[in-house]
Amino acid sequence: MQYRSTKISSANTTISDTGGLFYGILIVGASGVSTSNNIKIYDATSAIAAKQISEFVVAVGSTIYRGFNINCTTGIRVECAAWTNLEVYVLHCWGVMYA
Repeated sequence: MQYRSTKISSANTTISDTGGLFYGILIVGASGVSTSNNIKIYDATSAIAAKQISEFVVAVGSTIYRGFNINCTTGIRVECAAWTNLEVYVLHCWGVMYA
């Protein structure tokens, strides 16, 4: 099985993965990042509160890694209200990304 890290740094993004296996997330909040906006992870391709998998607090100068080992055959959606000075990396098996 092939693994991939997808970088998200400018827009809410859906990662649709043919294997549906998502292993973890790395969040890097550089100086100047908006701390009032959290990273939200949703199941499937729509941001429906009932399908929220997790939410991570963004802090200035922080690096957060969380493993979640989930199987979402329809993919996951990564959202944040402000992407300035913020990078998110999602570790998953090989798939396709849609912005």
